[in-house]
Amino acid sequence: NNTEKMGRKCIVRGCKSNYNKSKASQNDNIRIRNEEKLADFRKIPMYGFPSKKKRLYERQRWIKSIPYLTEEIVNNNNTPAVCRKHWPENTTFETGQNGLPRPIEPPSIFDNIPSSSIPTPLPPPRPTKRTSFETRSQQEDEMEEFRNRDKLKFEDIANSDRLTLLGLPIVAFQVNGEQWIQSGEYISGIPSFSLKISKDLRFIAYKMGVQCTIKSLSKNRITHLDSWSCLEEALCFLKNSEFTRHQTILQEQIESMKPPQVGKKLYSPQVLMRAFGYFSQSRSLYSRLRSDFKLPSIKTLTNISSKVNNTSDRTFINEIVKAVKPDQRKCIVMADEVYVKQCLLYHGGTVFGQAENNPSSLATSVLGIMVKCLFGGPTFLFKMIPVKAMTAAFLFDQIQQTIALLRGAGADIKSIIVDGNRTNQNFFKQFDTVTDKPWLTTDGIFLLFDFVHLIKSIRNNWLTEKTGQLTFKEDDDTFVVKWSDLIRLHEVENMSNFCGVRGLSKLTEVAVRPKPVERQRVSTCLRVFCEETLAALKVHPQMQNMNVTGTVKFIEKVNTMWKILNVRTVGKDIRHNNPLEAVINSPQDSRLQQLIDYADWFLSIGKKSGGKRMKTLTKDTSNALHHTLNGLVELTKHLLMSPHQKYVMIGEFCSDPLEKEFGKLRQGSGGTYFITAQQVLEKLDIKKTKLLLKLNVDLSVLRAEPGHCCDKCFFALDRDGISLLNQLEEEEMSIPVETKMSLIYMAGYVARKDEMSEQELFDATMFYAQKYGKYLHELDRGGLKIPTDTICQWTMFSYIMFNHIRHLVCRTSLSDVLMSIAHTYAFDSITKNNAMILSNIFLNNFCKSQTPRSSKEASQKVLKLKEK
Repeated sequence: NNTEKMGRKCIVRGCKSNYNKSKASQNDNIRIRNEEKLADFRKIPMYGFPSKKKRLYERQRWIKSIPYLTEEIVNNNNTPAVCRKHWPENTTFETGQNGLPRPIEPPSIFDNIPSSSIPTPLPPPRPTKRTSFETRSQQEDEMEEFRNRDKLKFEDIANSDRLTLLGLPIVAFQVNGEQWIQSGEYISGIPSFSLKISKDLRFIAYKMGVQCTIKSLSKNRITHLDSWSCLEEALCFLKNSEFTRHQTILQEQIESMKPPQVGKKLYSPQVLMRAFGYFSQSRSLYSRLRSDFKLPSIKTLTNISSKVNNTSDRTFINEIVKAVKPDQRKCIVMADEVYVKQCLLYHGGTVFGQAENNPSSLATSVLGIMVKCLFGGPTFLFKMIPVKAMTAAFLFDQIQQTIALLRGAGADIKSIIVDGNRTNQNFFKQFDTVTDKPWLTTDGIFLLFDFVHLIKSIRNNWLTEKTGQLTFKEDDDTFVVKWSDLIRLHEVENMSNFCGVRGLSKLTEVAVRPKPVERQRVSTCLRVFCEETLAALKVHPQMQNMNVTGTVKFIEKVNTMWKILNVRTVGKDIRHNNPLEAVINSPQDSRLQQLIDYADWFLSIGKKSGGKRMKTLTKDTSNALHHTLNGLVELTKHLLMSPHQKYVMIGEFCSDPLEKEFGKLRQGSGGTYFITAQQVLEKLDIKKTKLLLKLNVDLSVLRAEPGHCCDKCFFALDRDGISLLNQLEEEEMSIPVETKMSLIYMAGYVARKDEMSEQELFDATMFYAQKYGKYLHELDRGGLKIPTDTICQWTMFSYIMFNHIRHLVCRTSLSDVLMSIAHTYAFDSITKNNAMILSNIFLNNFCKSQTPRSSKEASQKVLKLKEK
């Protein structure tokens, strides 16, 4: 129990010696002979553990205070001691039995150990002062007097003034021999809460007219209000408790069923947000709910969402950034693609399915750009862009536009995250980066690959290697990593699997022999890189005679890296009892250096330039791992430098939120894997509207008008289009006869509601209808009109022009072009309505004719359903 002499070692894990070598040489092999250097070794006091016999409680407090220390470890040590480094400088000392000072409190300073791993010490012993039986018997029992005063009788509830002393806005009255205590606050004509008490003092509580439970009383099995304390507890609980979700929805429904008032909105933002949530799941579901509840019409929702869609990206971002807290303006940008069905669809005046980077081609995927605000801020889809064969230059242009908008609104972009394919690697090369740090741009943005995709890449590289083997060196020894070891383990576990008992590992047939589609699942990959598989390789009796050392070391390294990276909640290390899964709260955390070591190790086992890959990772995978791990470490240290940043969860820096949104898009489109560009873009409008409502943004400040609006609305004819406009009469001769017959039928449909005077009918000629109208007469059931030559010729001219500009227009711009044809050739009877109808016909037929039939869809859909 005194200050120990030289030779004893500190029992705290990681504390190497009881000497401070900060000034001396760190090379233990150099023998110090100089007297001046010997003086640099400053002796550190050591304090032995309290006696087990005399000071047991204090000894237990010491053991509980030191991380990773158990009583067994202390008892097995003959002279357990702790050095002075583990107490603060201002600690209080007492004099020990041998007259030497020793600290009063247990040790409390432990470097390089996460705070979540430091146990809570036992409290100090509570001092007690004994009182004799004679003295205690002379004191009066105050509890008995309190119970007498606190006792409640039924007739006292209405007559006593004690209810007014509670300071609550309540009213008490009797109905049919029962006592009611009701809130004086009313919501939609319903009291906020009420309490019914019968003569035997049994009670029933109501919140917004709905019966509820008072938890503080029900937990103690109190069914009678036989004391004023219980009554006060019940009333305070009803007053302060928040509405449940059911009560909130009921309140919203009651509010919306009130007669409309001038200047007051019929639906609150909460009702609209909930309505958009229903509508995004399924249109038929929303129609069914609307028949039972008071909800906005579908037209109302589409008008609101179209208004948000027509709002400029700059305005949308400004409203989002303005609504979040200053700390939440730090954000990361994620980008990924979701595959869509190749098809053109026409709806609401808009053509969906054309690739934005090549308008003449059908989009094969949609590029999604997501913004994630840190520190609890919103995560939202910002853009969904239909593309075909996306290039690094196009992606760079879209990301740069997004960054410019975010910075213009006051956001601070910390990172860009994409998966590790070749296009994204070239995309990162477009940035100006710091020398020898390709993961950091010159303007302070960290470029990261998604580490979840990289885990799958490691497994796929190992699986697809020609021999199924990888090699690496460690301590001058070469180790071989064999995929056949996993197959062998799975087979021996299947042979010994009786009565449905699971094997030692988590391996399945899909995990060891995955098909190409099944390799996309992260859960399949983690069945290989997990603790259960690692332990099974080490201890399974059938694997003892096989050389699996290389496989064990490789899986152990990847599993350790995954544990450090995949931390997304606070306290995960406590739940799993694993210090590796703690949040990073210090730039000096040893796990950060461990990640840097892994980055160099992965780079060393990757393929070098030239030649075929032989038992190595691919060059792309190894470079991406080295790039991302170094970038994550530097980003973590950078964030921890902020005075308000207490910890960093590395698991937040991945593209999982974007993948989750893609899953929601599929689920909201009927649960099918093959969604269309129209479904994606319409769901995006709904999600943007929900986000603005959730952040309490007033939609009335948005200046955009509801309805159709797109970039194609502003189309204008170029030089070739103007030249064609002046040559339509000559081009008419090139139209085949069967096409002219179809166009005459269209002209009859366009003119079916036109009103003509007798003089106009007398002056009109119908030579086109007589020559090419046989098809029209065969199908006419009395609803069509015989079109005049004016509208027939205008229809044919419009057809020629449409074939020239069909990839560049929407209904608005096409109708403007068709009206310009009418003005150029003096077709005065043509109206804007005629142009809109013909535009709808042309665009609808064009989309149907351009949509190919996919022969692979059925088989791929079966594979995806099996994957789920």
